[in-house]
Amino acid sequence: MASAAVVAEEPGTRREAAGRSESAADLDRLIETLHGRFGFSTFRPGQEAVIRAVMSGRSAVAVLPTGAGKSLCYQLPALMSAGLTVVVSPLIALMKDQVDRLEARGVKIATTIHSGLAAAEITRRIAGIARGEHRLVYCAPERCTQPGFVETLSRLPVSLFVVDEAHCVSHWGHDFRPDYRCLPPVIARLRPRAVLAVTATATPRVRADIIATLGLLDPLVHVASFDRPNLTWRVERVSDREKRSHLRAVLAERPGSTIVYVARRRDAEEVASELVTAREKAVPYHAELPAAERVRSQEAFASGRARIIVATVAFGMGVDKPDVRSVVHLHHPGSIEAYYQEAGRAGRDGEPAEARLLFDARDAGLHQYFIRMNYPDLLGIRQAYGHIQGRRALEELAEEPGWSQNRVNVALGVLESQGFIRRTTPGRFLAGDAPPGTIAPDLRAMWERQEGDLDRLARMIEYATTLECRRGVLLRYFGEAMPADTRCGHCDRCEVTAATSVRERIVKFFTGSAGGNSGRSAGRRTARRDGETPPAPPERLASAILSAVPDLQRFHLGVSGVSKVLCGSESHLIERLRLRESPHYGRLSGTAQKTVAESVQQLVEEGRLRRTGGALPAVELAVVPMEAAESTDA
Repeated sequence: MASAAVVAEEPGTRREAAGRSESAADLDRLIETLHGRFGFSTFRPGQEAVIRAVMSGRSAVAVLPTGAGKSLCYQLPALMSAGLTVVVSPLIALMKDQVDRLEARGVKIATTIHSGLAAAEITRRIAGIARGEHRLVYCAPERCTQPGFVETLSRLPVSLFVVDEAHCVSHWGHDFRPDYRCLPPVIARLRPRAVLAVTATATPRVRADIIATLGLLDPLVHVASFDRPNLTWRVERVSDREKRSHLRAVLAERPGSTIVYVARRRDAEEVASELVTAREKAVPYHAELPAAERVRSQEAFASGRARIIVATVAFGMGVDKPDVRSVVHLHHPGSIEAYYQEAGRAGRDGEPAEARLLFDARDAGLHQYFIRMNYPDLLGIRQAYGHIQGRRALEELAEEPGWSQNRVNVALGVLESQGFIRRTTPGRFLAGDAPPGTIAPDLRAMWERQEGDLDRLARMIEYATTLECRRGVLLRYFGEAMPADTRCGHCDRCEVTAATSVRERIVKFFTGSAGGNSGRSAGRRTARRDGETPPAPPERLASAILSAVPDLQRFHLGVSGVSKVLCGSESHLIERLRLRESPHYGRLSGTAQKTVAESVQQLVEEGRLRRTGGALPAVELAVVPMEAAESTDA
């Protein structure tokens, strides 16, 4: 009877039933592999959809938060597919960590190719790949510029090409890396069955740029919610000289494992030492510590022997410690993307946790200094070209006054992308024959990137100084809909609003004004002329000014100029500099220009802004002293 019923079905219905049967069988295989080889009983949100897409040959972009299981989205397909899976990742430590974890589970299908290996070992591993001994290969992006390596891969069936930390592809990302721009032609050469781009942080603009740059056609785009309901977000205004004592008080109140992020390497060591003196179990972590000491610090924190790790941005990628109860930033990062990623290392077990930022507006001066340092002018670009033409080591250029490794990387990206130099081996380049003084690269894209960095810094300051719900600010930044008047109840701004509301109700009750308006308050309202905009609160004025100044600094505006932009002036200055296009134009349009100018001057007097010298002094964020900007982990 059953078979007769099947025969009686319409042909289309039969195909649909067969499709459902095959889909169910595929899901059974996925679950069986997930449980048997990885030890998980179910998929996390988004994983199954991404895995099924790439296994069916459809490319995908997966934006999954830290700890959401991005690596499984390509490790499981690598295990179940017949072809090779190539994973491009910028971090050697992360590659090694993932391979070690797979092998610990008995999954011995992966290898890594990176500059930290001896040449003979690289040759041996590439030969193993050619023989089909590995099904999952991790490599750094610069390895993909090597013709011999790509030639080896091109002779093999590549089922999946993975771009890890995919925001590095985009000029608009917070961590753009020129080496990632070499990937599109590599993808075209290898012709993988599917491409998967994964990242933890990408705004809508960055996601669109990733798709366009990598040439993905009709990809599945899965963006997990950026909301972390178990996290409470706090910002506390603390002057730089009081931060360390305030930090000790915070740590005394907050039990559990804690990451303290600092901007400078010396801060990591000094703060950790001070905490040890205060009888806290703390360890430092930064890029210049000897490798053995970094391992000891990380293991002490992971095992619980150290409750606190005081670290630069060098610590975090691939950290698998779900029970971090607090992340405290002694200095704010240069972008909301970086802050969200670092703060998001708290509470990955789903239990209540806290992300706290100790904010001093003058900290932005450090980021501003490094943004300036990261971008050479035309003379700097020509200097880098001459350095390469003279066959001198790029490491020497990075050590010269006014240079840094980031500045060198930007110069190389400009020169290579426009054909003035070509890469020979990872980290080595050849220049053309033209004299350095004659080359004229187009710097417009580079300046756009610098403006993007300044904009991200301004948005970070805006988050720190907002009067709105902090969770809402974060979610809207990443493209999630959340009305501005929504209150989450789990950030310091919402707690203040709730407390104020309670006080107002109590006052109304005891003054007999509950359910109506007292004559006094009504009198205050009617005293204001019809159509007059109430003055903005001082804290909102300060927030708008501190958000605008980093963007406006390149125009060298004084107190009056900044005030005109914020108030939406129609002056000739605004027209000449095309400042109507600024996102800050007219932001305080209901406030008198004189009031805004007085607020700018007040911020100067408080040391949160500074005025440059000269006959026409401009307003800038306060810049930290040069000795404070010595060594950081970029």
